[in-house]
Amino acid sequence: MESKPVLLSKEDLAKYPFLRETQEYVRSIGLTLEDLSDEVGCEIVDLAAERIRSAIGRRVRIELARDLDVEILSFPVSLVMLRFIRDKLLTRRYATSEGKRVTYFLRNEEEEKILYIVMRSFNWRIRRYSERVGPFVYDYQIYFVDYVPYVPEYRGMWKIVNKPVKDGWVPVTIHEISRLVEEAVKKYVESRCLSPPPSSAPELFVEKVNEIKREWEEAKAKMELPRVAKVDRPEDAFPPCMRALLEEALAGKNLSHSARFALASFLLNIGKTVDEIIEIFRAAPDFREDIARYQVEHIAGLRGSKTKYTPFKCENMRSLGLCRWKCRGVKHPLQFYRLMLRKGRVEYEELA
Repeated sequence: MESKPVLLSKEDLAKYPFLRETQEYVRSIGLTLEDLSDEVGCEIVDLAAERIRSAIGRRVRIELARDLDVEILSFPVSLVMLRFIRDKLLTRRYATSEGKRVTYFLRNEEEEKILYIVMRSFNWRIRRYSERVGPFVYDYQIYFVDYVPYVPEYRGMWKIVNKPVKDGWVPVTIHEISRLVEEAVKKYVESRCLSPPPSSAPELFVEKVNEIKREWEEAKAKMELPRVAKVDRPEDAFPPCMRALLEEALAGKNLSHSARFALASFLLNIGKTVDEIIEIFRAAPDFREDIARYQVEHIAGLRGSKTKYTPFKCENMRSLGLCRWKCRGVKHPLQFYRLMLRKGRVEYEELA
């Protein structure tokens, strides 16, 4: 399916900074770091800093600046600022914020524009399709190699084995396409922040970067993030899958719902409290304490059916993409943990 040409406004370029048209427009302006010292340049730097501050405060900034050029240019400048700061957790949080911002804008777009944005920006292969499968009505198919890397979580109807795949084509709704775009934007932002920062920058720009860095360090200090070494029982008793999930959570990676469930249920079953688990998830880019507390209390059996949940079995962990190890004589993460406490050794190997 070829995307129909869509006339994009300057407002569209401001909403979707990953568009080829936006990048071409930015290049045509020829902005340099030295240009950020004049009056307009300071406006751009201030707005770039505000974008990052919104991410620090877990806010999604949806308003656009009156001067759309300032809005458009603030995005690449914010990425340069993040390259100077060089903090993976902040970069992930910023990427999440920008991804959710794009999703907000896409919700109000016509389908033709969404498809144009997707196919023009990411070269995804999408074609029209019409079929009802149970309660789901699918209007499009996306080729599986364009689908799998951007799946937000490997569970439920996102899991490819639960989709009626035909010849490599995965049926999706327009809502699912928008959600895949959110993940693609996150990866795009993170990839743009990998390069080393420029060797020099104007003094005012560096001052603003240092200001943001101080604010971020203060925000991190308030998180009081626990360290792996502070786990009450020996970390070596954790099965490798749970150790990996714990390390990712503490590093601020945005875990899927199934990953959070697996880790929370495991920690609850080895004696961790609801509050201790919430502190572990506090580093997540999209963390909201009210939602996290509700979910963890539900897993703990304090809400809803009052059933305390246990983690997925090993085979289910592997099918969800949460485990890449084979532990000898073990069929459940809790079994691994108890064997380690009792015997001090369980043999396992990483699968290819």
